[in-house]
Amino acid sequence: DFLLHKIRNTPFKGMNKITQTFRIEYYKMVKKILKEKRRVLPCYAGILSAQIVPNGDVWLCCMKSIVVGNVKDYGYNFKKLWKKNALLKSERKAIRNEKCFCPMANASYTNMLMSNRILFKAALRLLKK
Repeated sequence: DFLLHKIRNTPFKGMNKITQTFRIEYYKMVKKILKEKRRVLPCYAGILSAQIVPNGDVWLCCMKSIVVGNVKDYGYNFKKLWKKNALLKSERKAIRNEKCFCPMANASYTNMLMSNRILFKAALRLLKK
């Protein structure tokens, strides 16, 4: 509540205003996730995002940290790993069916950008100011 109050009462302009708008929605979402202990938006980890760690291992989810391949094994061709890897399909399904809920910013912002509800609320907030 403190962060929401502070950010709502600080004037921003330009791109910072857009950032502020999404940050408000993110903080509200984190509060709901932690309070209800459930996923409040569909998770697109492994579909729209992945992590490549320093040794080249690829994770679909930053919380699960399950290695689905290594870019070195695909000649540093991420696209090839992303399309031809059999483990990816099962891990994507597992993420979709998981009862997990994480408030991690990197995953949450991707999920927020895929939510019509969040985008609509953000647009209204931008137009209101």
